[in-house]
Amino acid sequence: MHLNVTWETSTNIVGIIGRNISEYIRNETENVSFLTLDTYNNLVFQNNLLLSFIYILLLMIIGISGNLLVCYIYLFYQKRCQRTTRSFRGRNKSSKLKTTDIFIISLACFDLISCLLAMPMELFLLRNFLTFDYPWLCKISRFISMFCTISTSFVLLAIAVSRFVGIRLRSLNITITTLHAKIIVVVSVLIALALSSPVLVLYGTYTLPLTAGVTASTCLIVNEYAETNYPFVTIVCLTVIHLLFDILFITFYGLISGKVVSNKRTFSTIIRNNSSNRSQEQSIESKTIVLSNEGNQNENVSLTNTASDKTKYDDVFLDHIAEDGNEYGQQSPALNKRIIKPIKIAGRKKSSSTSTAYSRRSCKSLRLGSSFANETNVHGRTYKASRTTFMLFIVTLAFMVTFAPYCIVALLRNLEGVGYYSKLTDIQKTVYQLFLRSYFLSSAINPIIYSFLNQSFKSRSKIILKNIFNKVLCINH
Repeated sequence: MHLNVTWETSTNIVGIIGRNISEYIRNETENVSFLTLDTYNNLVFQNNLLLSFIYILLLMIIGISGNLLVCYIYLFYQKRCQRTTRSFRGRNKSSKLKTTDIFIISLACFDLISCLLAMPMELFLLRNFLTFDYPWLCKISRFISMFCTISTSFVLLAIAVSRFVGIRLRSLNITITTLHAKIIVVVSVLIALALSSPVLVLYGTYTLPLTAGVTASTCLIVNEYAETNYPFVTIVCLTVIHLLFDILFITFYGLISGKVVSNKRTFSTIIRNNSSNRSQEQSIESKTIVLSNEGNQNENVSLTNTASDKTKYDDVFLDHIAEDGNEYGQQSPALNKRIIKPIKIAGRKKSSSTSTAYSRRSCKSLRLGSSFANETNVHGRTYKASRTTFMLFIVTLAFMVTFAPYCIVALLRNLEGVGYYSKLTDIQKTVYQLFLRSYFLSSAINPIIYSFLNQSFKSRSKIILKNIFNKVLCINH
């Protein structure tokens, strides 16, 4: 579309392409008698949208590769490793997915949908910002973005509730199983589809006259609803829901962190007491071995009392970790039975003093070594559960932080009215456009968080990437 430029510059031109660009076009018209809409579009892209374009492009590359890696590791690679790896007790580890695994896979799937569908559409929009006249493409892109955001919000809330129940409410025998996790994900998808459906009506091609005879088209709320209260109500509802979810996230993880700190302190106290108790038992054993021929009956009483004291410590230890469940730091039932199973030291067959002393020493060493191994194993599982909870909290925090700039900018736009954007400078418009797309960051950042805070994911990722790199080198040679 061509136009004979008359430089009675309208407010719409200044608002869309910026004052600096308007001045640039004004100076260039001395040599150019006709300008096209593509000229305006290119100038807007170069001055206000180029940074957003690079930002989305990088997120798309990182997000697609990272989320594909997450899905592969949690769905295939991890199960294959578990089938071929033996546990230290000689039994095959379970290859079934855990509750947390299901939630992480669902998050990766939502992020992958955003990276594969929403981001390419956003790149196309940015490059054709003033010539975008594809209403259904606009509707679908905004619907996918809204759907992925809402679905992620509900899954993150489910993760917070799951960790809260597993750590704080374990004594109530409430367990969120893998079946429950799958149902939660399906329900989250259905709710997200329902809440995102108004976008299909509100969004489309928004037309804006630049100068006489020239009309720009872009992807926004359609003109029919742009001047009504629907846009404001929509963004207010979205912001309120976001704040409500943020409050729930902070509340649940705050309660969880308090319990985790309490667990660590109690575990440290119990282990110190058990270590002191073992030292006392070893001292008593050395004395009773020397006096074995003189006080065999007294020794049996002494050992029985010591074993009773040890059982008391074990009972406190097990009661404390029983609140966390198998996935949150609890031992398996079979292992619990082995921990609290009393060691029979009475009624042994009497023999010579040398063999009796050796038998007592062997039994004693076995019991002490087993106790130390069990304490280390329980504490290790609890530490792993704490790290997993911390990792999921960082994922949630990243989602909260990345979505906040969009809510702030969208609220300002609706509160200030149509003239708000036209008052901004070119640099401010660049930042404004970047903030409007801040929520895309959460779709690419999760794999990065996993690689820093999940050692298992990090090591497996290195192995997979190394194999891919080696295969590429082999093909090239």
